[in-house]
Amino acid sequence: MSRLLGHLRLTRPYAWLWFDLLPASVLLLLLDADLSVHAWLVFLVAIVLADAGGSTLNDVCDVETDRASAEPSRRQRPVASGLVSMPAALVQAVALLVVAPLLLATHSPPAAAAMVGAIAVGVAYNVPPLRLAGRPRMSILVWPLVGGLAYASAALLVGRWFTGPAAAYLVGVGVYYVGGEVLAKDLRDRANDLAGGRRTAVASLGVRPAAILSAVGGSLGAAILAGLALLAPGLADAGRVLALCALAAWALVALPSARQLAAAYDQPAARRLHRTYIAGYLGFNAAMLVGLLT
Repeated sequence: MSRLLGHLRLTRPYAWLWFDLLPASVLLLLLDADLSVHAWLVFLVAIVLADAGGSTLNDVCDVETDRASAEPSRRQRPVASGLVSMPAALVQAVALLVVAPLLLATHSPPAAAAMVGAIAVGVAYNVPPLRLAGRPRMSILVWPLVGGLAYASAALLVGRWFTGPAAAYLVGVGVYYVGGEVLAKDLRDRANDLAGGRRTAVASLGVRPAAILSAVGGSLGAAILAGLALLAPGLADAGRVLALCALAAWALVALPSARQLAAAYDQPAARRLHRTYIAGYLGFNAAMLVGLLT
């Protein structure tokens, strides 16, 4: 039983809601999707499976960094602790990454092809010899590519490439994540990355510039998303208010944390900054979903 739970932990189920299900649902609604319930569920399940496979692959490729980490939670990850063997984890990763686009292809082969592109970028991020995660100038391009291909997958499934709200959502989330959350994550993981010999954007830029850029990028992305919440047609007033409140709460916690990090590196502040990005994204998407469905 513990080994089965270890395989489940590799997929990081805690991220399914905030990173997969909510954003994918909001995007489909903003694209004015006219899909059957079955097609909708197939897309959501395929997104979760692809992310689960990528998370598993990340743990396989980061095993030495996790074992060298000063954080007990990292050292106790299933592969790093030996609970799940490397071959078993690799089989799980490959299986999930293959099944996800095959499932989506039952409804839309073009959407599945776009998903394969996103998966290929994720593999290049994790796996040698490319291993883009260790190349700061290249790794920053990974998330725009993955996000753009995920958008393309949804658009191909729906049969509509563009609506104003969907485009604003894509740009806002892209800036919030690429310009803000990615740097916040690297700031949080600074000690682990140094211990594992991994060169990230924070190692290349330095803590102070990375903290400032994270605050600027996150603020720009939040401003775009706030504009979407204010102007999106068909969004209930409750959704608008809740979405704006989520972004305001993000700013109230994230910006002081970034300012503290710019003055001197502090692990609790770095952890708080990254968690606030996740909470802000979760809250915004939940509010948008409520507003679009009511």
